[in-house]
Amino acid sequence: MARFQLTLNVTDLQQSVEYYTKILGCGPDAVVGSQASFTVEDPCIRLELRSNGETCDLASIGIEYNEFSDLDELVGSLLSANLLRDWEGTDDGGGALTKSPDGLKFKHQYLEFDNE
Repeated sequence: MARFQLTLNVTDLQQSVEYYTKILGCGPDAVVGSQASFTVEDPCIRLELRSNGETCDLASIGIEYNEFSDLDELVGSLLSANLLRDWEGTDDGGGALTKSPDGLKFKHQYLEFDNE
């Protein structure tokens, strides 16, 4: 099995751990000093956070969902945690947007394709 790995520089490790725990649906595997790591099975990703005084330069990251019901469930969780920043529903899918404590846009989207 392959796993996507992403390392982000963050300004506040505690706030970032709380945010990504809510977004990913699981807590970190380890928090040691100025670093935290998450291993997520679905989607298959390893996320590392480092609080070293540098900031993140990415424009956005995100997850594309295979089932609209999975995205819909997440949107409910985001609403209850007061994390949802924007929502767009369309005939062929939809998407939700949150922002990390460092301002990184995190997109959650579902796209339905007609293969006929």
